[in-house]
Amino acid sequence: MSPVRLIVRGATALVLLLLGMMLYQERMLPVAVADVAATPGVFTEERLPRPMSFGRQGTTYVERDQGQRTFETDGVTWHMLDFGGSLTPRPAVVLFHGAGRTGLSQLDMWRAVARQHRLVLIAPDADGGWSIRQHGAGAVARILEAAGAEARIDSEQIFLFGHSAGGIHAQTLANGTDGPWQAVAVHAGTLPQRRIRAKEGAPDLLLILGTEDLNFPLDDGRASARALAEAGHDVLFRPVLGHDHWFYAIGPSIAATAWDWFAERG
Repeated sequence: MSPVRLIVRGATALVLLLLGMMLYQERMLPVAVADVAATPGVFTEERLPRPMSFGRQGTTYVERDQGQRTFETDGVTWHMLDFGGSLTPRPAVVLFHGAGRTGLSQLDMWRAVARQHRLVLIAPDADGGWSIRQHGAGAVARILEAAGAEARIDSEQIFLFGHSAGGIHAQTLANGTDGPWQAVAVHAGTLPQRRIRAKEGAPDLLLILGTEDLNFPLDDGRASARALAEAGHDVLFRPVLGHDHWFYAIGPSIAATAWDWFAERG
């Protein structure tokens, strides 16, 4: 592929991300948790080993059908892959995609881990961007209830994962609302510090960010992670040396890292 095409595709990806973030901010409502004093959490930083290969932003990625079942709840389309079977309730991971994508992209990145560990994957679509009004804690809870009628889900092992704009949304849910999730992991999405609120009983956070991510600079990500810890979350901040914003070459590796961390908290 020529350098010009790579530049154009990289620019297109950045524009989609910025549009998604703008739409998200415009659609935000006040958070549901009051600003009260909270016991500070623990901030830990550990470098994530560099993957063997992770591609570069602008590389082509095309979403494909994953053999999923698709449903609609309160106007929100969501997709499910059930690797849990019918005998024993299994953990569920709710997946929030990046700008310009659908939930199929997240199912693709998570399916190998889900098959290995017999997980239930639930991936909503955010047409027009993530919104607390349309995709808030109540909406996620109703989707989980509907998913529970289709698959055996362990209510004590529900987790959230998000990439980019979806990662910001996942952190907003974790910090600004209450829900049935036990922990939240994010790749390449920094929650603005002005939106962080003190929260008692805040869920643990895993924040993964490339050292070369131009959309979310490392120093900003670290400062936000520290602020989230001050607000009451236990935060593990994991920089990835040499990695930029591009998720789709190393997504399965990131999913495996997130699941190992989730499993310690389930």
